[in-house]
Amino acid sequence: MVFSVRFMERIIVGCFFIWLMLLGKSLRHQGPSFNTGWDKKKFQRIHPRKAPYSPNDNGNNNNNNDDDDGDNANPIDRQHSNFIPSQSIQNNGPGSPAIDLGWHSSSQESNYSGDIKYTSSKNNLKLPLPIIVMGFPKAGTSSIFAFFQRQGFRSQHWYCCNAQINPQKGGPDLMAGCMMKNLRRNHTNIFQGCGNDHIEVFSEINGPRKKKYHPLTGKVGFLQDDGTVDYVGPGSRIFLPQHFHIDRVHNAYPNATWILNLRDVDSWTTSVMEWGDDLQNKFFNEYYMQGVVPHIPPHNDTDAVNDLLRRIYEEHRDMVRDFVRRHPSHTLVEVNIMDENAGNVLGDAFGLDPQAWDNINVNKKRKQDYTSWKYTFDEFDLENSPIWTLLFVCTTVYLCWFLGVDLSLY
Repeated sequence: MVFSVRFMERIIVGCFFIWLMLLGKSLRHQGPSFNTGWDKKKFQRIHPRKAPYSPNDNGNNNNNNDDDDGDNANPIDRQHSNFIPSQSIQNNGPGSPAIDLGWHSSSQESNYSGDIKYTSSKNNLKLPLPIIVMGFPKAGTSSIFAFFQRQGFRSQHWYCCNAQINPQKGGPDLMAGCMMKNLRRNHTNIFQGCGNDHIEVFSEINGPRKKKYHPLTGKVGFLQDDGTVDYVGPGSRIFLPQHFHIDRVHNAYPNATWILNLRDVDSWTTSVMEWGDDLQNKFFNEYYMQGVVPHIPPHNDTDAVNDLLRRIYEEHRDMVRDFVRRHPSHTLVEVNIMDENAGNVLGDAFGLDPQAWDNINVNKKRKQDYTSWKYTFDEFDLENSPIWTLLFVCTTVYLCWFLGVDLSLY
């Protein structure tokens, strides 16, 4: 068979379009996109006024990678919270000096970048370690991570089980998965094997529940606290140990400093509703399956969705405050992450440099604050970009033309 030059040109051009689309999809699935001003080659914020990260030794590797689904584990009683309104407290605790857990640095550490110098001395830390963020996601957890990590603290955010340099890069395990594994095994310490021997700041311990597929039907289910799999629930859920297992968090570290990260409730509900991964449904499904809410409002009922999100936020805030009031071994530091003085609040409470504060992840759904175009190629979210759409349209039109389809008929 003899092919004309024009025929071969069409094949080459078509293959080129298809290759570009496949390239974009492969880049998309290499890992989570985190175009928030981070250069993962240098592990630092790309901003002329901010200091690069200067992490300490990551400590021991305690990844617990065995795939234990916990199907035969003993059931564990879920701790349903009692929502008790309370007065706002800050830095409420026994007033004891910072305890030495063997993680302190013996010398002063400094980070330099331009005209800003971050200086911290862990030996002068005012409050006990470890520090655990007890607020919900979408309330500045990335910024809190950055505040401590920039000043030399071994910090965790979402991932497990080693100290991270970037709040959105870690793993391969998630903190939520590690903690759920401890629940299934009925371990006393919910943080066991999750960096509990070297992590100093736990900035986000919640995360998605593991997805499982039914061996016969293929139906999607989600792992529960007792190790069983729920195949009949409303859908994906978020594991919230700072709420439904607050007693176990306390038992693991009875003298830990807790941070209650807050923001205006309306801005929080808006942020959750605008989250690209349908975060509001994960909240609703979790609360429904935990027996806290009797039903889930329709997705298009904006008022009902807002009301339920508001209730979830306010009751969790009040529950944490009341828990610390009943367990004064904890020191509670409250910070409104939208307040322009948030850095000073944290700096004064912990005795650290307030200039290390930076609200770095205002709304991830927008994919970011492009403070700089200095990104590596694999950080560019091609599949969800206009370029991906253009390539798809061009390839479709080209294939129709190549196959002789008359587009005017459509």
